[in-house]
Amino acid sequence: MKKKIIFFHHSGNLGGAPKNLWYLLKELDKNIYDPFLFMIKSGPGVKFFKELNIPVFVDKKIKPFWGSEGSGMNWKIFIKNFLGFFSTYFRARQIIKDINPEIIHLNTTCFFHVAMAAKSVNPAIKIISHVQEPLLKSFPGKILKYMNFFYVDEFVPVSKFDESTIKHKENSSVVYNSVDFNEFNIEHKSKKFRYELQIRDDEILVTYLGRIIYQNGLEYLIDAAKLLKDYPEIKIAITGLTEVNEEYQNKIKKESSGIPNIIQVPFRKDVPDIIASSDIIVFPSVVPHFARSVIEAAAMGKPSIASNLGGPAESIMNGETGLLVPPKNSKALANAIKYLADDSFLRFSMGQKAYEVAKEKYDSKVNAQKVFQIYEGINDTV
Repeated sequence: MKKKIIFFHHSGNLGGAPKNLWYLLKELDKNIYDPFLFMIKSGPGVKFFKELNIPVFVDKKIKPFWGSEGSGMNWKIFIKNFLGFFSTYFRARQIIKDINPEIIHLNTTCFFHVAMAAKSVNPAIKIISHVQEPLLKSFPGKILKYMNFFYVDEFVPVSKFDESTIKHKENSSVVYNSVDFNEFNIEHKSKKFRYELQIRDDEILVTYLGRIIYQNGLEYLIDAAKLLKDYPEIKIAITGLTEVNEEYQNKIKKESSGIPNIIQVPFRKDVPDIIASSDIIVFPSVVPHFARSVIEAAAMGKPSIASNLGGPAESIMNGETGLLVPPKNSKALANAIKYLADDSFLRFSMGQKAYEVAKEKYDSKVNAQKVFQIYEGINDTV
């Protein structure tokens, strides 16, 4: 008989965490497992998951209890955490009673109250929690740290740094974020994005790929671009801009407008084309969460420059697959960009080494099997 497994995901949007989950579900053996996916809101991510032909439900009564570096924290979020706690707990109980799963896979530590609900329904249900981002050191982060410790059976951190922020026994296995090497292929040589931006072959295209959020430190990239004003051959593309009226995004749009070597690029989905067209990928984060753009670039043989923090520091071998710079240091960032821009052979050799490391650590098929081995291990006790 197939084992029922419920996945709870903390968004309706696209991004690193949903992509990681998509790769996992894509490889899941439907002859062994009967999957159900619950998401907290509608969005492009819902259609994305429905492509896998699995049951996908949007349930707005399920609310994450935020407390990680990715979410940040302020008094509004803190209050929403507690307001959403009981609706999540009781709704999760009902879902779990109706489906009666053997396993629940939480795609975030911010669903510890779902784990509590599951154990109240049936203590034999096994709970797996992905650790997608490092936990905050403040009070909300400590709530996540200790509540997950009590209710989660197995942790799957996406980096060793993320693992260091949780409390666990011998029930944690690091499985790095994944890349589909069919999608992100080193043989993909498209220059489509480059030509759209009217970047000549003798110019250097440095690209930021990621969400436009303060955690990713885009103001420091803008300041670095200003320091590179005397090098017009270096072009910096900031991708991912949307029409959403959001304070930080509006700030980045305003501050980067009128800078000759910065190109503002609206959100687009053709990430492999963007990476293939770029010479360098840059990720100037100010918090230590994992940088998907760095490993996707590595899979395509491109070097990256990132802040020397947490996940990025694990995914870049400094001086071998890319460069690490101190966070919030625009001068160091500008110098690193200039250093790689000046040496085409170094960019090539770093890119080749990055590809070798990516094949070893980030292959989506291999990493999915590592998670399934965790399922099989806990199946013995179900």
